Amino acid sequence: MNKCLFLSALLGLLLWACNDDPLQPELYGNIRGIVQEADGTPIVGAQVSTNPATVSVETDSLGEFAIDSILVRNYSIVAQKEGFRDRTQTVELTDEETVNVTLTMTEQTENNDPPSVPTLLEPSDDATDVERSPILRWTASDPEEDALTYTVQVFSSVDTTTFIQTTTDTFLQVPNLRLETSYLWTVSADDGNNPPVTSTVQRFTTKEFPDYRIHVVKEDTITGNLVIYAAEEPVLDGSGNAQDSLELIPLTDPGVNSWRPHLNPQRNRVAFISNRNGENHLFLMDRNGDNVEQLSSDARPISGGFNVYDLNYAWEPNGERIIYPSNNRLYWINISTRSTVQYAQAEPGFDFVEVDIALSNDPIAVDPYFVLARQEGEDRYDTRILLYNPSLQSNVLLDAKDSLIRGQLAGPIFSPGDNLMVYSEDQQTGTNFDQIPRDAVLFQSNYQGNPLTSKEALPVGPNAAGPTVLSPALPPAGLRRLLANTPNDTGNPFGNIVRGDLAGGGSGEVRALVYPNATMPDWQ
Repeated sequence: MNKCLFLSALLGLLLWACNDDPLQPELYGNIRGIVQEADGTPIVGAQVSTNPATVSVETDSLGEFAIDSILVRNYSIVAQKEGFRDRTQTVELTDEETVNVTLTMTEQTENNDPPSVPTLLEPSDDATDVERSPILRWTASDPEEDALTYTVQVFSSVDTTTFIQTTTDTFLQVPNLRLETSYLWTVSADDGNNPPVTSTVQRFTTKEFPDYRIHVVKEDTITGNLVIYAAEEPVLDGSGNAQDSLELIPLTDPGVNSWRPHLNPQRNRVAFISNRNGENHLFLMDRNGDNVEQLSSDARPISGGFNVYDLNYAWEPNGERIIYPSNNRLYWINISTRSTVQYAQAEPGFDFVEVDIALSNDPIAVDPYFVLARQEGEDRYDTRILLYNPSLQSNVLLDAKDSLIRGQLAGPIFSPGDNLMVYSEDQQTGTNFDQIPRDAVLFQSNYQGNPLTSKEALPVGPNAAGPTVLSPALPPAGLRRLLANTPNDTGNPFGNIVRGDLAGGGSGEVRALVYPNATMPDWQ
């Protein structure tokens, strides 16, 4: 009987393990090297270890060693042997990579005193509001005035990678630390004749995450994936010029594709699209990039149309729901309960691609929103923009297939504070083989009137005859906007984001380049 109970328990445990979410694979790499004297003579029997600790090995008759299958991260490789001074070298280990190192040891010199213990100067111990790329400063001296080499370590319980770097200066800038995070740091000094001496450990905390209301998307130069950034708001001077550089803070992992960020009305969470689970889904994250979670269900991914980068969705003004396209349907999804409710269904042969909402001024309307939605049919030219009014009566405002120039439509979005909608329309006649917009121009029209007869072309950027214009973003108030100017001779979605000041209107509009090599601006 006991044996049966044991087998039943074991079977239940196995079933539980099979149903559990799969763990992310751990990544491993290898380190190979040689330990030698300054003249190249191999040092036999030297002990080689790592910090953080993995294994300790001994060099062979050729002075060579191998440390295989260790977790990828930054390591300090330490070589030690009696009669020689310790030698340390920092390496960066990546997935399935073999890193080769050479450690040159010198004989220990008698009557040579070690350097002083480094004194950490900046940031001071327990400092707060430290910049995310701080400059660390320290001081040390050597009795014989030997040249000193310093090894700096910065680590925290949040970051998985410890920053380790050597330098001969008494200062070092640490790039791109996490905001609102506590870090520990220490410095060791090496005079080349004695074992290194190490400072005490001090703590500092980086500054709070800024209240940035703009988000943009850039392509990672290494992985090629799209990465979402929180962006400092551009301010133009009297000549229409922006500051030379604006702070951009990466929020998403460059190892996965993430795009179309939209900050919620409460400005504490960011929604975005990502295919990190194999399908395109809506995700949520805190405004600093933490606590990423999938929002849309596996049964109802965000999908539709010919290009996943055209997909777009909208927050409900109170932040409780998001409306998004899933092939031929529009769904409301509740943020707290994850429940979905169908809002509209397209006619046969059409998919929803983009959607935006605006509050209705009708005090007795059952549904308090106007909804704009773009659909695509058999090709990217077979596209139309529909308006759903508060009584759920839909009206086709624009139909590219009926247009004389057969241009593509993109957008649309509502303009806050008025009855206007803004959308992009390709002005090139005919049909492009690759169906890429070549001469897209922004238009605005009163969606409570007749957009086909009342549309007005908007100024589009510093080079009106060159880049095509897509992805407009309008702030909640004020005559300003962000525009993504993309090259009109390639299919690359990345150009530059410019800011336009609409107060002048027409040719008097003030425009400035603000975010180079970026797209999909969001301004809340």
